[in-house]
Amino acid sequence: MRTTSHTPPNTPPIHPPPNQVEFPERPGALRQFLDAVSPTWNITLFHYRNTGNQSSTVLLGMQVPPSDWERFAAVQESLRANFTFNELSDEARKVFVKFIA
Repeated sequence: MRTTSHTPPNTPPIHPPPNQVEFPERPGALRQFLDAVSPTWNITLFHYRNTGNQSSTVLLGMQVPPSDWERFAAVQESLRANFTFNELSDEARKVFVKFIA
């Protein structure tokens, strides 16, 4: 079976903006998150720092093609009961891009 794409062949995947995700510090939280996102999309950045608090912040980058953005948003929404997603501010994003470009 042949599939076709509406994206030109040499176009790199478009990444949603990096997010800060607040993770609960409890057994199974990482597995819950990975089960929801990693079977479908690539995690390109996952910077975790244990704070010893009830929750910790993760800097998260995902590789999600534009055709999946709605589905990715739905997965984020389904995780919001346990995880908090915050897009980086414009200033923080500019600093971030300097380090990855």
